[in-house]
Amino acid sequence: MRGSTRPEVLDQLHDNDAGLATELLQGPAVRCHNRITLEWDNAWRLDTGGSDRFDMR
Repeated sequence: MRGSTRPEVLDQLHDNDAGLATELLQGPAVRCHNRITLEWDNAWRLDTGGSDRFDMR
């Protein structure tokens, strides 16, 4: 079916799923059609599960 959305994808869209948003925004067709440019500077954080403080001892 052309133009239909799979139910599991629709659920992810309703839940504002970050992984799906990332996947969709990286698609060249979406970027071109909506005339968007992604700015990734300072957009990533390494989550180690540890403290937010860095100890230099």
